[in-house]
Amino acid sequence: MILLALLPLLACVLPPQPEEGDVLTLSFCPDGLPCELVADGQSLITVEACVPEAVELLAEDLTLSLVTSGGLWIDGAQSSLSVPLGPDRCARPALTAPTHGPELLVEGTLAEVGVSAATSLTPASFGGLALTPSPATLNPQAPNLILLTVSAWGDDGARVSDGSLAALTVLDSEGADVLVSPAERLLDPNGEATFTVTSAGGLTELTLRVVLSAPTWDGVSRPANLSEDVTLVGE
Repeated sequence: MILLALLPLLACVLPPQPEEGDVLTLSFCPDGLPCELVADGQSLITVEACVPEAVELLAEDLTLSLVTSGGLWIDGAQSSLSVPLGPDRCARPALTAPTHGPELLVEGTLAEVGVSAATSLTPASFGGLALTPSPATLNPQAPNLILLTVSAWGDDGARVSDGSLAALTVLDSEGADVLVSPAERLLDPNGEATFTVTSAGGLTELTLRVVLSAPTWDGVSRPANLSEDVTLVGE
């Protein structure tokens, strides 16, 4: 009975257990280090993990483990990375951004203490667009079957974000019936998509337009669309 009576008192006297975030902090984009939160497969994103000064380190050579939900650590590691804490009790590794979004998650573990941090990514802007028709000329006397390959890329040679869309329309076919299939298609991981263009009869001139649009991710800005036209003529 005496022990039971003391339990409430002991609960008040014992110090509270520290939160994991008080032992290890994890964040993105420390001041002065590269950090572009763009899903382009190329931008560098720096992560900062630190042990506050108020926490007593168990050893001098502690190793931090980091796991990312996308991108690659620039030291060659894939999703997982082990890195020692520096003299300032922090580690600041960088990774190349993934092409998917809208969220990038990093989980850190140090001496069995685990924390996580997430940040939003912005879809990549379009840097250029190339249209390659095959064949490149029309047959004025017979039906036409054309494969149109779309190739897109981001700024400075970066990749486009997953979910980027190419839409194909006929601007001018001089009155002839022309069918495009499909009307729109997602770009593949190489930034490419192929469309089929057919006409029931001969064609002397045909103008097509492709419009690229980035994926729509909640809470982040969307880059401008990019369009390109191509005109084919008969032999």
